[in-house]
Amino acid sequence: MRSKGMTLGFDLDGVICDIDHYELKLLDTVRRVDPSLEYWYYVSRRVKLDPSVFKGEGDRVVIVTTRPKRYDWLTKKWLAEHSIQYNELVFVECPRRDQLMSFDQWCDVMAEAKARAIKQHNIDVYFEDLPWVVDRLRELVGARVVRVV
Repeated sequence: MRSKGMTLGFDLDGVICDIDHYELKLLDTVRRVDPSLEYWYYVSRRVKLDPSVFKGEGDRVVIVTTRPKRYDWLTKKWLAEHSIQYNELVFVECPRRDQLMSFDQWCDVMAEAKARAIKQHNIDVYFEDLPWVVDRLRELVGARVVRVV
């Protein structure tokens, strides 16, 4: 008997592509001075994990990202250039880190936004890199969250 397949969810930055937290922190500081630096940050990412290694017959791949929606074209272009196959790309609204008081608060807001996307898109297993977000997602959506290092 053939199963209907699973919906696998993947965070983009830090899971599918590499992430540089130092550069992101620097971006938060200089973004208002030169917005083009954010563009260059996103185009320079390298593939860290290809979701297809986890995908079985009938499975769906949903990529969830907190990148600004204005970079959807750039994100789709990067995914295509790196042959990352997916069924859906979901941008979740999340304030930039420089707009909140603490990193912990930002992680909570990001986890809540991702939890809504996980529920809305019926994701069975979700892959995330930030341990604080993994823990919070497990509280919000169950133990279907895998940490990627």
